[in-house]
Amino acid sequence: MYRTAEGKWVLHRWSQWEGKDDTYKFIDHARARIWLLTCNHDDAVVKHFGELPDEAGPGASDAETVP
Repeated sequence: MYRTAEGKWVLHRWSQWEGKDDTYKFIDHARARIWLLTCNHDDAVVKHFGELPDEAGPGASDAETVP
């Protein structure tokens, strides 16, 4: 994951398969936040999105209540 000088998020994907090219894709802020949380980059989430609530984790703060 990269963040451009203009504040856009870029997801970098790569493969170990020979002949498979790296890909770069712009993603929105919400998806960037979820990716960072999922990959345990809490420090980056705090830096770019603010403090995490208690018991935050992948989807914890974004989860809907199940009826």
